[in-house]
Amino acid sequence: MNTITISSQNINNCKLPYIENRTNGVAIFLGVLMLVIGVMMFYFSYVTESALVSSTDVFMGLVAVIISVCLLIFKRRRLVEEESGSVVKKECIYYSVSDLDSIIVALNKQDYFIFLNLRRQDDGNVQMIFYYSMDHQYFAVQVLRYVPFEYEPVSDIYVFRGIVAERFIEKIL
Repeated sequence: MNTITISSQNINNCKLPYIENRTNGVAIFLGVLMLVIGVMMFYFSYVTESALVSSTDVFMGLVAVIISVCLLIFKRRRLVEEESGSVVKKECIYYSVSDLDSIIVALNKQDYFIFLNLRRQDDGNVQMIFYYSMDHQYFAVQVLRYVPFEYEPVSDIYVFRGIVAERFIEKIL
């Protein structure tokens, strides 16, 4: 059971332990493939005699180029856990201010059953941001509270690994 606490930082602005930012080879391959398909569609629209087929080729080529640009810009990097290589996702859950103390106690005592009694809200003033690996062996979390115009941290960043991480993810998601 590995547990790390990082003080006086915001989870949105710091590098988390055991997490690295890797190149997503599949997204790059698909982006380049879609770019080639888009360029080919533009070329075929130039050599095609029919106006309907030509305009369809231009439209499909444009869609392919837009998809390729989105893949190459937005999906080319991904967060992964260093040891297992599992993809790491980021989520955010909102709670009421009345639940703030319970959330902090749950994190400090590693009591994940407290989360079963908490009600999520669509627009609460307490924000819990967490990163978790898809194999449920990594969980990093921080609680933030809304003060005018921004969310400020009210807890340390907690990083759990192993069975504790798996239990937290199981109860929260």
